Amino acid sequence: MDTGINQVVDGGLPAWSSCAVVVVSQTGDMFTSRQPAPDEAWEGVVLDKSRGMTDGSNMYRYLTVRLSTSETKKIRVDRGLWDSVAEGDGIVKQAGSNPVKK
Repeated sequence: MDTGINQVVDGGLPAWSSCAVVVVSQTGDMFTSRQPAPDEAWEGVVLDKSRGMTDGSNMYRYLTVRLSTSETKKIRVDRGLWDSVAEGDGIVKQAGSNPVKK
């Protein structure tokens, strides 16, 4: 009689005890947070708006912004800002505050 995963194999151990082990790094490399850091300060122009349910249950809104340094950055924003901006609008992020429309 085969008892599946609980069957006893060599050495009297259950079959599941010889399964492979996967080690996951605890350094936060599992995903990229697009939330701007509180101490960041920058300004730029909105290139694109997007949204998605990246975790499967919550709607997140993103702006792709070309910063004044010519760097392009994708940031997560709240619904109010996302609804109020269009491509070509300027936004500003001051240290200690959320991004706002310019």
